[in-house]
Amino acid sequence: MAFAQIIEFTTSRLDDVEALVAAWHEDTDQVRNDRRRLLLSDRDHPGHYFNILFFDSYEDAMHTSMLPATAVLATSVTEVSDGPVTFHNLDVVIDDV
Repeated sequence: MAFAQIIEFTTSRLDDVEALVAAWHEDTDQVRNDRRRLLLSDRDHPGHYFNILFFDSYEDAMHTSMLPATAVLATSVTEVSDGPVTFHNLDVVIDDV
């Protein structure tokens, strides 16, 4: 079953977050299992973002989650966020394209 993870955060330092993500992408290029990433900005709440990652399965997501570079990324993003970072783990029930 396909799986998605939504990482919800608020920051005034989006460029810093994206630099961290770019470094993570480079460090995990051959070992991470995400298939697609969307970064969404909340139009009604400036500085509030939703990072959505898509995976083929929960197991693929957990593999990527357990990578040492992912732990570093999570800690670093928390440090440049203006509040808590919230993770939502979601099984994809329907995917109509």
